[in-house]
Amino acid sequence: MKFTSADIGKSYSIENILEGVPCMNCNPCMRLRIMELGLTPGEKILIKDHKMGIWLIDVLSENGNTTYSLALRDEEAERVCLLD
Repeated sequence: MKFTSADIGKSYSIENILEGVPCMNCNPCMRLRIMELGLTPGEKILIKDHKMGIWLIDVLSENGNTTYSLALRDEEAERVCLLD
């Protein structure tokens, strides 16, 4: 499932971080930036809100507690695939 069609207030697991199509208009480092933020396949997240092009999410621990929170721009969130 695409991140941008996820429900606010629901928890998901990250399935994949998509690579960009190599071209002159693509920023290939965006995938690395997302992964450096701690969003890697298998990570559990809670989508808190979406406003003004920014997704607010909590990264969850194994027992469901919030480890840390972060924000993603719409163009970054489009690269993240989720599992229910």
